[in-house]
Amino acid sequence: VEEGSEWLLDDRQLVSPEGKRLSLTPQEQLLIGCLLNHKNSVCSKEQLHDELFGYHPEPDTHRVDVIISRLRSKARQHHFSLPIRALFGRGLTFVDKNSGYKV
Repeated sequence: VEEGSEWLLDDRQLVSPEGKRLSLTPQEQLLIGCLLNHKNSVCSKEQLHDELFGYHPEPDTHRVDVIISRLRSKARQHHFSLPIRALFGRGLTFVDKNSGYKV
């Protein structure tokens, strides 16, 4: 991965534009994959729940919160800056600094 290139999701790893790698669990990979597919857009926790666990009329979005919490903790331990931002009352977004999108 060359510096300045985009974020990549590769074989259960998130690769930063600088080439740093963060290992992911299968659920973390699904979550990041969904956010990457909707890069710079807001994904509601209900939408993410449906992607991860299938549709349910009353989704338990706390499950998404737990995955995000564990992912952020792991990233901090590895000094890996995650480009995932929470927007209160709206959901989560994967912010690509190179796109000019501002949260």
